[in-house]
Amino acid sequence: MEDQGKRLMLAVGIAFGIMLIWTTVFPPEKPEKKSEDKESATEVAKPEVPTESARNRGDAPHTEVEAGVAPTPAPVAEIHRGPEQFFDFETPNVRARFSSYGAALTSYELKAPRLRNLKTKKPENMVRVQDEAYRNLRVWFEDSTFNIPRTAEWQGEKRSETELRFTWESKDIRVVKDITLHSKYLIVMDVSLELVGATSAKQSLAVSLYGQQDPKTGEAGMFQRVERLWKSACFVDDEVKKRGTKSLTKKGEKKRTGKIYWGGFDHAYFLAAVSFKDTEDRRIDCNAYPLEDVVGGMGLDMVQDSVELKGGEPGLRSRIAVYMGPKYRSALADASKESGVNTKFEESVDLGFLGIIAGPLLSLLNFFQGFVVNWGIAIFLLTLVVKGLTLPWTHKSMKSMKAMSRLKPQLEKIKEKYKDDRARQNTETMNLFKAHKVNPMSGCLPMLLQMPIWFALYRSLTVAGELYQAPFIPGWIDDLTLPDPYHVMPVLLTAMMFLQTRLTPSTGTGAQQKMLMYGMPVMFGVFSFFFPAGLTLYIFTNTCFTALHHLYMHKQEPAAQKAHAAAVAAIDAESEEKEMEESTQPPKKTSTGNKSKKKKSNQGKKKRKR
Repeated sequence: MEDQGKRLMLAVGIAFGIMLIWTTVFPPEKPEKKSEDKESATEVAKPEVPTESARNRGDAPHTEVEAGVAPTPAPVAEIHRGPEQFFDFETPNVRARFSSYGAALTSYELKAPRLRNLKTKKPENMVRVQDEAYRNLRVWFEDSTFNIPRTAEWQGEKRSETELRFTWESKDIRVVKDITLHSKYLIVMDVSLELVGATSAKQSLAVSLYGQQDPKTGEAGMFQRVERLWKSACFVDDEVKKRGTKSLTKKGEKKRTGKIYWGGFDHAYFLAAVSFKDTEDRRIDCNAYPLEDVVGGMGLDMVQDSVELKGGEPGLRSRIAVYMGPKYRSALADASKESGVNTKFEESVDLGFLGIIAGPLLSLLNFFQGFVVNWGIAIFLLTLVVKGLTLPWTHKSMKSMKAMSRLKPQLEKIKEKYKDDRARQNTETMNLFKAHKVNPMSGCLPMLLQMPIWFALYRSLTVAGELYQAPFIPGWIDDLTLPDPYHVMPVLLTAMMFLQTRLTPSTGTGAQQKMLMYGMPVMFGVFSFFFPAGLTLYIFTNTCFTALHHLYMHKQEPAAQKAHAAAVAAIDAESEEKEMEESTQPPKKTSTGNKSKKKKSNQGKKKRKR
């Protein structure tokens, strides 16, 4: 049992080493299939034949092109536009502005103070590209009979404080775009197309989003804070597949097909995404591509498959749900109910393989924060609840550790008595533990119970929008998802862990005991310099509760020692009695002698019978 402490420390060290390496917000993305990579490589290798979407993104009607010949885009007629009109809206959570040019979204600011941009300290604007050519929520038609020019001027009508209608009409078609802003970062767009002069048409509805991420920003490494980069993302076949600006620039446009529920731009704590209502009934494509004239710019189109329209018949109808805001799980889930679209936006919050633990932890944190307001206090209450739930096991473990510490003199005697026989030493040690009903492995139980919770909480702090820039003490810890900027919590944690090791019953000897006493606090202290402050706060609070538990156990120690002394005396008396019985009993005769006696007895019986 001498190596138990060393093994425990090694296991914990390896586990937390893995946690530090795993500091990116999301696990490594699965590599694309080779066939897809080849397809992308082919597209990049033939730049003289750009794709339709890369060429003009629907500025002209679709035309058939002879294979291998670079198409000439159809000329777009010059459009005379009047003065640009803006339509401003404000909800409890956002300030939004739409433009008559393209019936598009030009600004979408998040009002909450703690959702401000980290660099500019201004409200976070979910519209990250300001170029008029790349305006968000522009609707158009891909590979269709008729299209809407990118520079089209729409007629806007503000119908209420949350409703806006845009109308665009040509000699062939009339398109109406009804926009409704909801309170929880949700926009619902109802798009309809009617044939006016045309007798038939083939139309494929598309909507575009645009994002931007500075390509000079590096990805999170082992000793860096968690990755906070914008990436294009498609939720296809129940999996979020992403590509960042560097990958798109290198590999070119990426088209995805399958069962696609949403597509857009994903961040560790934010989401800007689009979802069509009839995902289950119609094919949806999710196409991501780089913007060559915008540094770090990315575009993403969600495209429905085409429908055939006839004059005099009902036209095209489609409902589109748009979420642009923080990754609040409740808001993401409510988007489906409020919009009537099965969005699955909540799948953007990836809690990893420990989601079964992280999910309830987040719900409990939200519950506590609802009435204490402060997220740091909510973590304190969460620690208290978890400690209470695990108390029966930890208390039993501490009792076992106390019992082992009382057996230390007897263990030393066994080691000395059988120092040349390791097998007998282990046997006698286990017999001693069995006699006193002590489990030598129970000392590891508190650590084993807490480690999944640490990992789950760490994951939650890196992907849950609720905790983004959540403050504990303003001016000191303004963001629980980042390490303590003044390193106060790591120092406090290290000191408290040293105190706890002093209070922990000694079950080892010599170098082993020193390793546990000094190695564990130093190791945790070093790790906590890179942990999110929220996780450090949790471990610190848990360590304080554990130290208090040890103090309580120390108060019960005198009575426990008396009981232990009585138990040792009883076991020793029983052992001496057995030894005396064994010494007074006559030596057992060999089995050969017994057999000869039985043989003579049988012979005597035979003579008497005669």
